[in-house]
Amino acid sequence: MRELAVAVVAIAEFGTFNNQKNIWSKNFINFYNFDLLICIKFYFIFDVILLSMPINSRTKGASYERKVVGILNDFFLQNDLDVSCKRNLDQYQTKGMCDIVIPNHAIECKHHKQGNWYKQEWWDQVCESSQGRIPVLVFKFNRVPTRVAIPLYAINTDWDSDNDSIAVLSLEQWLE
Repeated sequence: MRELAVAVVAIAEFGTFNNQKNIWSKNFINFYNFDLLICIKFYFIFDVILLSMPINSRTKGASYERKVVGILNDFFLQNDLDVSCKRNLDQYQTKGMCDIVIPNHAIECKHHKQGNWYKQEWWDQVCESSQGRIPVLVFKFNRVPTRVAIPLYAINTDWDSDNDSIAVLSLEQWLE
């Protein structure tokens, strides 16, 4: 129980870890003058608390959408394109809307814990929400790079507009 009280005091004093455990632990030991054993116990309890916290999938999805919007807006800015995008917040109230809209494209973002390939229902969802625009599925799994699924006609406009023929690219390849 003492370690938990120390955790509360430490978090209030120093904030969250932000993946800087070594810097944080030095400040913690110097400020509170505790021995290393208590700090180790604290880290163990803190890690257990973090691991046992449920992940809100809506929050995770919204966070990933914001990240994709940031990447796209950086790309537009770096390439002097007079385009910007933002999240489509109406998607939460109205069924059949995509996450992000850019000219001629409807983007759906998916970030999941495990996997290595998109699910057909994700592709069906983006095709349904595209409303005549090019469907783009941006998907990512934990510890796996982001990938983008697009119809082949988005690569070569001479090909028939067929959403069943799909290319999967890295995010960098898609932005080239």
